[in-house]
Amino acid sequence: MTCLTRVLWVVTHPIQYQVPVFRAITSQAAIDLTVLFLTAFGTRPSRDPQFATTLQWDVPLLTGYRWRFLSGVGAELAPLGDVRPTPLRAELAKGIRAVVISGYARAGYLRAIWHARRQKCRLIHLGESNHETHVRGTLTRSLKRPLLKWVYGDRDHALSPGTRSDRYLQSYGVSPSRIHRYPYCVDTSLTDAAWPARSALRGKLRAELGIDDERTVFLFCGKLIPKKNPLGVLRAFLRAGIPADLVFVGAGAEEQVLRSAAGGDPRVHFLGFRNQTELPGIYAAADILTLPSSVSETWGLVVNEAMAMGCAVIVSDRVGCAPEIVEGKDTGLVVPAGNVDALRDAMLAAATDRERLERWQANAHRVASDHTPERAAWAVADAAGAP
Repeated sequence: MTCLTRVLWVVTHPIQYQVPVFRAITSQAAIDLTVLFLTAFGTRPSRDPQFATTLQWDVPLLTGYRWRFLSGVGAELAPLGDVRPTPLRAELAKGIRAVVISGYARAGYLRAIWHARRQKCRLIHLGESNHETHVRGTLTRSLKRPLLKWVYGDRDHALSPGTRSDRYLQSYGVSPSRIHRYPYCVDTSLTDAAWPARSALRGKLRAELGIDDERTVFLFCGKLIPKKNPLGVLRAFLRAGIPADLVFVGAGAEEQVLRSAAGGDPRVHFLGFRNQTELPGIYAAADILTLPSSVSETWGLVVNEAMAMGCAVIVSDRVGCAPEIVEGKDTGLVVPAGNVDALRDAMLAAATDRERLERWQANAHRVASDHTPERAAWAVADAAGAP
């Protein structure tokens, strides 16, 4: 009988994009996974300050894998970053071979690293950060460097979504041989189920919005906050002056600014916050997703979601996924962050060449199909040394 490799994954709270990976890992015979959450945020209605609304995801977050909250009180919310030594040591004493840490910017993560090293567990970092999107001053970097050299020990392993994160991890001492490609992914069960009905979904939402099927539809989907640059999307669209529509899905601090700047233009539509199960239909109705983030977009999983439903994409060079699923993949365009004219030109190019747009869309669906929870699970098994 094969001996299962016991893995503990420490993360702040149930995240809708990670849960499918936990389920995929659990289904692999060589991995015995326990997920340890520092808080129960997201499992009940909670205030999200960036969305500026109270929300609860409409997909199951706590099924299909073994989990526990560190507080040991079911779904009661534990204080953020509260990793109590006794429960954590007790978890590590259960024959845990490897510990996955989802970051370092919480006291709980740092304590988990400390205890895992004391127990001689293999440490695996989910290394999504990169220098290109985290633009910091020289002083900040110099102050953080000793901490990060300790965080990323020279014998640690790491899960990296792409080449930018590879360089970041290597700069702090992680050996290339210990970096495992971890394809960032979304819940493909939602998009796989919706894909056969894509045409019907496309027509349904367009009819509700009064948009003709032949018109090009640009989509912004996410938090309406400055770093995502939704105002840049609107300005570029209005400057382009093309017979197309722009749909905003999401909520946040800039919503009223956007509505005012749109000036009642009938081509601009605001759908507000929409939950996970509603998104495949929205992506199906769109032609091109725009994500022109100005800073700190470590990946941009909304790009994966949209591409899985056949959307072409326009992203800024600050979006972490650009080198992996856009550049050289013929799925869309990459523009300089903050350059409204470059974004306008990209939108014009997308809207005026239907043949190229359709090629981008076909390639987008194909590329997104390579980023699945199952492949991410294989990467975790490899990093953990599972047989």
